[in-house]
Amino acid sequence: GRHLPDRVFVLDVPVAVASARRAARAADRIETRGPEYLERVRAGFRRAPGLDPRAVLVDAAGSFDAVQATLRDAVERELP
Repeated sequence: GRHLPDRVFVLDVPVAVASARRAARAADRIETRGPEYLERVRAGFRRAPGLDPRAVLVDAAGSFDAVQATLRDAVERELP
């Protein structure tokens, strides 16, 4: 049988925030393509909820603790 997740969480982070978070390390192969490319990739992921009802867009621009709390709440709502 086909196994699919009940929910898919898409963590959305503005390109500037993501770049600032990785400032302590070198850019990888994708990150070196520049902000215009990264904005296009982000836009594609942001379309996920409209394409798949299982997808949920999560604002991940906040602190680690805030994003983790949001995800925990979302997962708890999914549990019986």
